[in-house]
Amino acid sequence: MYEHTLGHIDIKDPNAINRILNSESFSKRNFYSNVIKQWIKYFKKTDFYISYYDDIIEDPGNELKKIFKFVEVDATKFNYKIVNKRINISRKHEMPNWIKHKLIINLKDEIETLADMLEGWPRKWHNALHD
Repeated sequence: MYEHTLGHIDIKDPNAINRILNSESFSKRNFYSNVIKQWIKYFKKTDFYISYYDDIIEDPGNELKKIFKFVEVDATKFNYKIVNKRINISRKHEMPNWIKHKLIINLKDEIETLADMLEGWPRKWHNALHD
């Protein structure tokens, strides 16, 4: 069971997952292109930094260096080794394939929009949709 804004959710229950995927709160939280479009109206793309979970998982120290550079923090004395240290490690949860499939269906247009707007991971996600 997981807690969600819609209440307790049993991730093994397809109806519960569908309620989440079709909810207004899911749409508001997962359609980043709308937020980015608003930012671009008022700021240049170089004025904000978008960090991806994928980058944090892949190389947390390197992603932190990029963030420090963007916010112009001198991090030459920062110990990057501690960034890779895992604390309070939980057991790994694998997302069921049927949920991945539903997410791909629900977010396909959003991924394509993000791929047109941004470099990096959105393009990789877009390409993975078409493999």
